[in-house]
Amino acid sequence: MIVSPVVLAIAHRVLPLFDASPRLQPPSSPHVRWDALHFLAIADAGYKYENQWAFLPGVPFLINLLRFQSNSYIWPIVLSAVAADSARILYCLTRLHFPASPAIARLVVLLSLFPSSPATLYLAPYAEPFFTCLSYRGMFYAAQHHWIRATLCFVLATFFRSNGVLLAGYLVWGLVVQPFIDRKQVRR
Repeated sequence: MIVSPVVLAIAHRVLPLFDASPRLQPPSSPHVRWDALHFLAIADAGYKYENQWAFLPGVPFLINLLRFQSNSYIWPIVLSAVAADSARILYCLTRLHFPASPAIARLVVLLSLFPSSPATLYLAPYAEPFFTCLSYRGMFYAAQHHWIRATLCFVLATFFRSNGVLLAGYLVWGLVVQPFIDRKQVRR
């Protein structure tokens, strides 16, 4: 985890930019690119423009809560903690579904640490790490039939990404569909 920020900082200084987004908001930082610019603008001034409505309020809320500075070290630390918690809860969730095979759980966690997104995913103010962590935690609670906790996690995940609404499927399955199927099987 320490190597990524160092490599990113060196690359930011040495390599030419392939987009102009870091030049839009001084001071330029290797962490402030793409969606992060919108999240920072929303955190600073609220939703002023129509195109900002695509970005949900979870990250701007956290930015204001942590008083994020573009060159601050607080954000990567928070995101690293969220990533570690995501890996831990994913391990527990996998062990819950495959109790006889801890090797599968370890493999799942290792594969989850290689994101398909850029290395800045765990270093920049983006919604994905928080959404992932809350989604995994909600799935874990749903698998244990802790429906209130699962619902709270899924609602908070939706605070970061709109597709969190689809996580309600876990609740519908566990509270409506599965009991219906179980009841039908008992009658036969």
